[in-house]
Amino acid sequence: MPKIVSSSTISASAEFITGAEKALHVYYCHYCGEYVLIVDKRLHKLPRRRTDNASIISDKRTFKLNLKRGPTKIIKRAAGYERQSRWSCPRCDLPVAYDQDSGPVYIFDGAVHGGTSAQGPDESRRQVLGESKVEDHRPAQVQMTAEQLLREAERSRERSKR
Repeated sequence: MPKIVSSSTISASAEFITGAEKALHVYYCHYCGEYVLIVDKRLHKLPRRRTDNASIISDKRTFKLNLKRGPTKIIKRAAGYERQSRWSCPRCDLPVAYDQDSGPVYIFDGAVHGGTSAQGPDESRRQVLGESKVEDHRPAQVQMTAEQLLREAERSRERSKR
């Protein structure tokens, strides 16, 4: 019997996207840019927890987590102790969410961003860590470039060999 080879092409057009697909929102790890959450409502519109300002995703919501189970932490609160089962980013291990024995999932405030992943990990890292280009305000005579420092170190090594 001859081998049957078939192929198919799938194409999507913006005009054929259903209302349910339009309502899904993708969120990315704020540190590395990995996608970590898809949810049916924007996080800033979800209720917040008063103790730590975490977004609350209840069981009534439609969502998918792309996270790995992290450690369980015991947190001291004003009303007593609380057990948090953490969820971490699969790429960088940043704690992104937590849950308790049962009930809703809590997304840490500032752990995710709703931009595109094309923003890239370097840009996300700069936003999280507050990194930017460092401006050197010293006088020009004092500033040395990396090349000058390397040349100076090489000269001092040559002098010490003599």
